[in-house]
Amino acid sequence: MVTVKCLSCDADNDPLATGGYCDACGKRLPPAASFRSRRGPGGTNVAEKPGSESLPGQRYRASEALFIIAALQLVAGGLFLVLGPMLFEQLPQSYRPNDYLPGLMTLAVPPVMVFGALGMLARYLPLVASGLALAFQVVWTAIGFAFGVAMALVWLPASLIVVGLLVWPLIVSLQGEAQRSR
Repeated sequence: MVTVKCLSCDADNDPLATGGYCDACGKRLPPAASFRSRRGPGGTNVAEKPGSESLPGQRYRASEALFIIAALQLVAGGLFLVLGPMLFEQLPQSYRPNDYLPGLMTLAVPPVMVFGALGMLARYLPLVASGLALAFQVVWTAIGFAFGVAMALVWLPASLIVVGLLVWPLIVSLQGEAQRSR
């Protein structure tokens, strides 16, 4: 319960229960006293129970997860750009890729763009976007071997981590679908 002190008589009042007027003197309470935010601390909706979450909130969680995965994919590509040559120095000459930079760009940049686009789609269709993202990553990992086995093998741990991370937006989307069907 929110209490507000009257500016005239310093009496404590509940602005919602009194209709915005002081119980003691009858004068109007400050205009901001009747304002009640729908959002509480931590971004929770005050009108809802603490354990429940609205469907738009779950949609945004799936969307944010896809955007975060796109950013992590970009960071992984940058790290691989810097650390990749050191990894390939340890391999025999026959296993080193001839076209390192184009191969890396082919493996790293398209997933960033696709996950960004699917992040936007997840705001409207979270389950479809999450499923497409997971399917895309699995197919893209397989296509990477067609571009070059040596590069794809070194990039494989990053791809597997992204596949593991893509389970999170799928779970969030499935929770939203289960809540919607209730």
